[in-house]
Amino acid sequence: MAIGKIEGKIGLALMERPIDRAKRDTNGRFINEPGSMADSPICVKFSTEVDELLRSLPSRSDKIRQWVIEGLEREGLLTREP
Repeated sequence: MAIGKIEGKIGLALMERPIDRAKRDTNGRFINEPGSMADSPICVKFSTEVDELLRSLPSRSDKIRQWVIEGLEREGLLTREP
Protein backbone atom coordinates (compact mmCIF):
# COMPACT_ATOMS: atom_id res chain seq x y z
CA MET A 1 0.00 0.00 0.00
CA ALA A 2 1.39 3.39 -0.90
CA ILE A 3 1.97 5.91 1.85
CA GLY A 4 2.35 9.59 1.14
CA LYS A 5 2.27 12.98 2.82
CA ILE A 6 -0.96 14.93 2.58
CA GLU A 7 -0.85 18.49 3.94
CA GLY A 8 2.07 17.63 6.21
CA LYS A 9 0.38 14.49 7.52
CA ILE A 10 1.12 10.91 6.61
CA GLY A 11 -1.82 9.20 4.93
CA LEU A 12 -2.59 6.22 2.75
CA ALA A 13 -2.81 6.88 -0.97
CA LEU A 14 -5.95 5.59 -2.64
CA MET A 15 -5.25 2.76 -5.04
CA GLU A 16 -7.65 0.89 -7.27
CA ARG A 17 -7.77 -2.81 -6.44
CA PRO A 18 -8.82 -5.56 -8.90
CA ILE A 19 -11.88 -6.21 -6.73
CA ASP A 20 -12.97 -2.61 -7.31
CA ARG A 21 -13.11 -3.25 -11.07
CA ALA A 22 -15.03 -6.55 -10.76
CA LYS A 23 -18.47 -6.58 -12.33
CA ARG A 24 -21.48 -6.95 -10.04
CA ASP A 25 -25.14 -7.80 -10.60
CA THR A 26 -28.06 -5.60 -9.51
CA ASN A 27 -27.85 -7.05 -5.98
CA GLY A 28 -24.15 -6.19 -5.67
CA ARG A 29 -22.94 -9.80 -6.01
CA PHE A 30 -19.85 -10.49 -8.09
CA ILE A 31 -20.40 -11.85 -11.60
CA ASN A 32 -18.05 -14.63 -12.64
CA GLU A 33 -16.29 -13.72 -15.85
CA PRO A 34 -14.51 -16.13 -18.21
CA GLY A 35 -11.11 -16.89 -16.74
CA SER A 36 -12.05 -15.70 -13.25
CA MET A 37 -10.87 -17.61 -10.19
CA ALA A 38 -13.06 -19.89 -8.08
CA ASP A 39 -14.25 -18.67 -4.67
CA SER A 40 -12.14 -21.13 -2.69
CA PRO A 41 -8.82 -22.88 -3.35
CA ILE A 42 -8.29 -26.62 -3.75
CA CYS A 43 -5.59 -27.63 -1.28
CA VAL A 44 -3.42 -30.72 -1.63
CA LYS A 45 -0.44 -32.18 0.20
CA PHE A 46 2.67 -33.46 -1.55
CA SER A 47 5.58 -35.61 -0.50
CA THR A 48 8.37 -33.71 1.26
CA GLU A 49 10.58 -33.89 -1.83
CA VAL A 50 7.90 -32.51 -4.16
CA ASP A 51 6.83 -29.90 -1.58
CA GLU A 52 10.37 -28.53 -1.33
CA LEU A 53 10.67 -28.36 -5.11
CA LEU A 54 7.32 -26.61 -5.55
CA ARG A 55 8.05 -24.08 -2.79
CA SER A 56 11.33 -23.18 -4.51
CA LEU A 57 9.53 -22.01 -7.66
CA PRO A 58 9.35 -18.21 -8.06
CA SER A 59 5.67 -18.18 -9.16
CA ARG A 60 4.52 -21.49 -7.75
CA SER A 61 0.77 -20.83 -7.81
CA ASP A 62 0.85 -19.84 -11.47
CA LYS A 63 3.08 -22.79 -12.37
CA ILE A 64 1.00 -25.39 -10.46
CA ARG A 65 -2.18 -23.94 -12.01
CA GLN A 66 -0.58 -24.22 -15.48
CA TRP A 67 0.47 -27.85 -14.89
CA VAL A 68 -3.00 -28.84 -13.64
CA ILE A 69 -4.70 -27.23 -16.64
CA GLU A 70 -2.25 -28.90 -19.06
CA GLY A 71 -2.88 -32.27 -17.38
CA LEU A 72 -6.66 -31.85 -17.62
CA GLU A 73 -6.35 -30.98 -21.31
CA ARG A 74 -4.06 -33.97 -21.94
CA GLU A 75 -6.58 -36.29 -20.24
CA GLY A 76 -9.37 -34.85 -22.39
CA LEU A 77 -11.23 -33.45 -19.36
CA LEU A 78 -10.84 -29.79 -20.31
CA THR A 79 -11.11 -28.09 -23.68
CA ARG A 80 -10.19 -24.43 -23.86
CA GLU A 81 -11.69 -22.24 -26.56
CA PRO A 82 -9.13 -20.56 -28.84
